Amino acid sequence: MTARAAHLRGDAAGFAYLALLFFVVVMGVGLAAASQVWHTLAQREKELELLFVGRQFELAIQRYYDSSPAAAKQYPKSLEDLLIDARWPSIKRHLRRIYPDPMTGQSDWVLIKRGDRIIGLHSRSAAEPFKVAGFDPAHATFAGAIAYSEWTFVAQPGVTSSVQASAAPPTGGVVKPIAGASIPPPTPAFVDPRLANPDFCTELAEQDASMCRQMGIELGFTAGAGCRTAAAVRASECAKGQPLTELAWPALAEKN
Repeated sequence: MTARAAHLRGDAAGFAYLALLFFVVVMGVGLAAASQVWHTLAQREKELELLFVGRQFELAIQRYYDSSPAAAKQYPKSLEDLLIDARWPSIKRHLRRIYPDPMTGQSDWVLIKRGDRIIGLHSRSAAEPFKVAGFDPAHATFAGAIAYSEWTFVAQPGVTSSVQASAAPPTGGVVKPIAGASIPPPTPAFVDPRLANPDFCTELAEQDASMCRQMGIELGFTAGAGCRTAAAVRASECAKGQPLTELAWPALAEKN
């Protein structure tokens, strides 16, 4: 082998090494970008799950309070009270299970109390949310939060019943106030959230999809498929401005 041939072979090897090095660098950048995209998508998915799970706790605490058997209504002392309401002689459940915090992966919720009773909860996560706007009216205070721990899910007892009562037409004649009695202020009229939030239908579809995925995991394929069908109906109703069909978990029957 001549000196020139050896020199050319050395140059070729050097170019091959540089090409390989460039390829490794490009692959590394691509993997880093893909990892960042995956992390963003995963966090957004957890955000939707946090909104769904937090709402389940809100509703469960609200149901516990509204269904108090005594005249003096009470909030639960522990989250476990929502699983089996011991105040009733028969089994009464308000929540399927104690959901873990999607942001931490653990059931380490920070409880919001009034005295020794639980009225709500929130995440311990100090991570900054991606979602900063477009929340439903019940969670409008979440807008602009700088940490998930600021998303507080607090029960609002009686809200559902009061909205239904205000929307119901009168069944009798005009009610005349008793002489000398003060007239209570009128109940605020129900405001369709679609008017307050133009992205409501999109947010509703995302939350319903998250709920259906969770239902499919916990209750099986059939329940998940039924949920997706109901969610599609709700999406159509929302787009048309029609009243929304309720999307709820199946009856909370006691497991054997």
